[in-house]
Amino acid sequence: MKKLLTLLLVFSMGTSVAAYAGPSRRMGSTMFYDPVHGCMLLFGGAQAGSTDYNRYNDLWKYDYSTNTWAEVSVSARPSGRFNTPAAYDTDTDQLIIYGGESTDAEPQMWAFSLEGYTWARLRPPSMPSPGRCNTPLVYNEKYGKVIMFSGMGYDSTFPGDTWVYDVAGNSWTRMTPDESPHGRYGHALFYDPVSESTLMFGGHWFEGSGEGFGEDVWRYDYGSDTWTRLGDLPLDAKFWHSYSVSGLDGSCTIFGGTNGRDFFDETWRYSGGELTRLTTGTHPSSRTLAAMAYDPANDVTLLFGGLDYTSGGDSGDLWALKSSGTWVEITGAETSVGETDVSSTVIPGFPMIAVLVGLLLIEKSLRAQRGNNIGELNYINPWLCWLDKILGQPSAI
Repeated sequence: MKKLLTLLLVFSMGTSVAAYAGPSRRMGSTMFYDPVHGCMLLFGGAQAGSTDYNRYNDLWKYDYSTNTWAEVSVSARPSGRFNTPAAYDTDTDQLIIYGGESTDAEPQMWAFSLEGYTWARLRPPSMPSPGRCNTPLVYNEKYGKVIMFSGMGYDSTFPGDTWVYDVAGNSWTRMTPDESPHGRYGHALFYDPVSESTLMFGGHWFEGSGEGFGEDVWRYDYGSDTWTRLGDLPLDAKFWHSYSVSGLDGSCTIFGGTNGRDFFDETWRYSGGELTRLTTGTHPSSRTLAAMAYDPANDVTLLFGGLDYTSGGDSGDLWALKSSGTWVEITGAETSVGETDVSSTVIPGFPMIAVLVGLLLIEKSLRAQRGNNIGELNYINPWLCWLDKILGQPSAI
């Protein structure tokens, strides 16, 4: 009976239980810095289930200075999704998302405003076809445009096209550069304030019946609608890197990734056309699809979750890369209830399945008290599910 009371206490406390502080384990989330409130925001992501992914549409804020998480309670919101094309618009202080790996029949477009913390569905006259996931978006501050290149289409193709979204006019335009990189997914795309253009590297590329893993670095200039190849990056990890950009100097910090065979835990910095490996002691384990963003107020780069190849599954750890180049794992985070809907019957950050599992455990405890045997629970390793789904069919990522 003591065990039963403990289970009941855990599920009744919800966000007050330190073991469940912050978002659940996940990969493919979107993380960005909120300059209005001075905190980090994390949206969505997914965790491998027995037959499909558990897709999240929750929104969390993390305060580095107080080491606290809080779930932001909003009404209207996108459906659960991961590997979502997303860009932060610095002029209007809103996150723009398009498509993503979701269960939507058609790609959707949403904007999250930092003013009031609200989601709004965007309905431009037309959108890139097919819908996309597994590609970044980047906001070009000089022109006030959102840039997108390639990615995986909803029809499992990898179109090597360039699209531009005009935030003010709520319209997409397909560009027509004379030369373009191979169509790809899992690449990096970021804004370089020095050249006032978009830089891209890496990715798993496809063209016709051929495919490969990109080392190439490209620059896209919206004003002239031109792609220019700048060279190669000598990175072992070719795609699905985690990366973040410092708005102060435009340098890009890169962590992890894979070459389709091996998985890496290296930290690199790309700045001014030069790539430098950061030599660190303690650091995150090898992984892909971790959320990563730069916090300028505290001068740290934060990394959360991802597919951890050391433990063999989705992770939920949080790391900070200091300006000195040293990684520190952040532990002991607490959950603030200031922004959290504590009346919810679902444990914040966890899908309804978590509650159902808790109820099954309680039922098992009750039956055990009466001497009944209801059998053993069938635990499923999400990593094995991921291997079957992803590595067995790499072109379906």
